Amino acid sequence: MNNYINNSAFTLLVLFLASPAGAAVFNNNWQSSLGGTTFSDATTNGNRHSCSGDSCWTITPGADNYYQESYERPTSDMDESYGGAPAAKKYYQYLDIKTGQVAFDNVNKHAYFSIDLVGQYEVDQSGSLSHKGFGEFYRIRVADNTDFANGYMFGVKDPYGNGVGSTFNGSNNSKTTQSWIDKGTPVTGTGLTTTNEGTSGYTQHTSEGDTSAIQSRIVGNSVQIAIAFGDLGIDKDFFYNIIFEANKGLTDPSNSFWNDEYSLDEAGSPYDLSNPVENIYELDTMISAIPIPATVWLFGSGILGLIGFSRRRKPASL
Repeated sequence: MNNYINNSAFTLLVLFLASPAGAAVFNNNWQSSLGGTTFSDATTNGNRHSCSGDSCWTITPGADNYYQESYERPTSDMDESYGGAPAAKKYYQYLDIKTGQVAFDNVNKHAYFSIDLVGQYEVDQSGSLSHKGFGEFYRIRVADNTDFANGYMFGVKDPYGNGVGSTFNGSNNSKTTQSWIDKGTPVTGTGLTTTNEGTSGYTQHTSEGDTSAIQSRIVGNSVQIAIAFGDLGIDKDFFYNIIFEANKGLTDPSNSFWNDEYSLDEAGSPYDLSNPVENIYELDTMISAIPIPATVWLFGSGILGLIGFSRRRKPASL
């Protein structure tokens, strides 16, 4: 235990000394040193079928939740059918979220997220695989309420193509990261008559690549985002409700409240042949447990407290 604490303290000290004054410095070992929690999502990977001799994919029944902005749609448009459900001709591993992880450093006011995906390939109706990497939009939405009204969205565009690498604190880690806030033009879509939410649509909070306080990296099949929310002037209470998002289709931030923008029919909800999927596809979202456990915050600050205690403790007499 003492070795673990001392090694963690040494890592933090190195990061501090190596960073320019005022720059956010993130912990590359956050998953092991901060703990955190993991949320699981339905996947489409196992829903491959044969439609007239070609491959097609359906969505797991019940995986969508229109009212919570939760959609399992990591496919192309669904103009095929299989077993009484809409089916798609293409499946995108790089949009299919398996799990989402979150941890907090309450001392430095940093939040860490991992969007864990099935893989890096596109699979077409012939079964052919095309490597794509993680070249789309990967985002985290947070709010202090379950409608996500007046909350924030953080994201990275094409981390694979922009060479973010596998560690934080590099020159490319914030190249295409950005944040938005829900205080824009009020949403006037047809879905508002159903949800009656107080959302407005996201507008720019920080411009693309403007700050090192939002960074991304790729670790295996995970796109990770680190946020120095203290540097951005954002209160930690906004992080009690979270949506993990992988998106290729509906990427306009001003339209990101899809259950306000689109009616149940337009959203293809509930998912069956009587509601063909018209607008919402080429994306996957997963909402966290509400709220995230308070112990996630406590553990993040507690381990750093132990590190501080380790520094102060006197060595045993020789």
